[in-house]
Amino acid sequence: MSKKENTVTTLERVFQYGAMKLDDPGAQFSPADVRDYYAPHFPKLTGAAIKGPKVEGNKEIWEFQAQTGTKG
Repeated sequence: MSKKENTVTTLERVFQYGAMKLDDPGAQFSPADVRDYYAPHFPKLTGAAIKGPKVEGNKEIWEFQAQTGTKG
């Protein structure tokens, strides 16, 4: 009987807002926390929808999508 070894691979988190890639401020941040972390620099992130994760290779990709609405 052969012995199998289990390995754990940690995926790199990538956050995207439009064409921009935002650095992961830390694994302790949830995707919503990351959105809130960047919102002072990108005001349209406030209330943005969070899509993902989508796994591509060794990356976990989260996408922030600004909500567009109508006034009135």
